[in-house]
Amino acid sequence: MPHLFAGVICSQVTPFHENGGLDEPRLRQLIGRQMAAGVHGFLIAGNCGEFTNLTDSERVRAVAVSVDEVAGAVPVIGGVFHANTLQAIALARGYREVGATAALVTPPYFAKPSLEGVVEYFATVASESGLPVIVYNNPGRTGLDLTPPIMRRLYGLPGVVGLKDCTRDLAMMAQKVEESPEDFCVLYGDDDMFFASLMMGAVGGILAASNLVPEMLVEIYRETVSGDPRRACAIQNRLLRMIRSWYTVNHPAPLKEAMAMIGWPAGPARKPLVSPTMEEAAEIQSALQALGLLRRS
Repeated sequence: MPHLFAGVICSQVTPFHENGGLDEPRLRQLIGRQMAAGVHGFLIAGNCGEFTNLTDSERVRAVAVSVDEVAGAVPVIGGVFHANTLQAIALARGYREVGATAALVTPPYFAKPSLEGVVEYFATVASESGLPVIVYNNPGRTGLDLTPPIMRRLYGLPGVVGLKDCTRDLAMMAQKVEESPEDFCVLYGDDDMFFASLMMGAVGGILAASNLVPEMLVEIYRETVSGDPRRACAIQNRLLRMIRSWYTVNHPAPLKEAMAMIGWPAGPARKPLVSPTMEEAAEIQSALQALGLLRRS
């Protein structure tokens, strides 16, 4: 059965002017570039989009601009990383009103609710917002690993349609693929293991590296699904150093630095994120140069 969410979904950075304001024309340009590369969807106001550095009105506006720019060609997902149920519902409703396809929703963090509370959180956000929910498993940031036993409680909840999994345990991810309903989409979120996740059953990925190399990621996906997986693996391996160079502390500030180096600047990251050090920037530059991507001296 075809999945609504599959392939390469760009975890889009949020571009800012030097004065810190949302750069809407630049957001449109960046989305246009991704569309030309053949990506299959967008996550707006996610980790790469600096969710924690945006207001809810900015989050909704960024989604609205993105929806307008894609003009129905691909899905647009809005990030909902609130720990408070009422805030999460309100933001998801805002996304629905401007035409988003779904919301990517983290489990509530810091408060450490019970499993019953976590299940109720996802069920309530989906039902009361009216927007389909993709569950986001990112235990390094939320403190909760959505293991297969927990996910079994979420399959079948009305409006819960998929999972973005950032587990480093691909056997566990594969178990979720095997146990989930046929129309439930399991997407992967760690760029360095995208190829491996596809081989283990994921239907696509929500990927930060798409901001830099969307064409190569689309090729990995196509070759894995319907071409030569050995070629896909070789492309993935070529990208590893580049991915490691910017996926460090202060994410996505180093990613934005890399985008500027290849001629697609997105402005600064908002504080408390800070720019990479001279040593970190040098490694980013060297990794991009090795791939033939460097444009800025």
